Amino acid sequence: SAQVRLASYSRLGFIRLCASIIFTLIIITFFSLWIGGFLPDIKKYSQELKRDSLMSLGFSISKINVISDGRISEDDIRKTLDFKNGDYLFDVEINETQKKIEALPWVKRVLVRRLWPNQVVIQIVERQPFALWQYEGKVKVIDVLGEVIEGASLNENSNLNLFVGKDAAINAASINKIILDF
Repeated sequence: SAQVRLASYSRLGFIRLCASIIFTLIIITFFSLWIGGFLPDIKKYSQELKRDSLMSLGFSISKINVISDGRISEDDIRKTLDFKNGDYLFDVEINETQKKIEALPWVKRVLVRRLWPNQVVIQIVERQPFALWQYEGKVKVIDVLGEVIEGASLNENSNLNLFVGKDAAINAASINKIILDF
């Protein structure tokens, strides 16, 4: 009652009284929502509202550009990825997408970017066939680091040098250099 009397005498006191009432109501409302378990629903609703608003502004995937040397087909990339035209642009997880594409046989490095407002650009650096490697009766295509390129056709790469032996794959580049220098 003393505060009410004080508020009637001063404008600053009245503002303080109103602010304390509003602050108390906000605290009571927050704890009521928290105890009632409604805060996660409010958070989910606000995220959905934000997502729908951004999608209506045009932040949805309308084009997926794949830039590569051509050994990896665009269809293989699209099958590997979880998104398609019309999906929310910010649902594209850049790091996860890069890891999925790097798991493909011909991929050396990949760069995935969101190009605002509606595109995803995937730039792929492909592994280059360097030589053929024969070990335990099997012939495989390897790159300059001696790593096997799974799915590489022997017929398409029959003109490459053939290295035979257990450690020939990892030493192929140095052996090739010695032969060329000789």
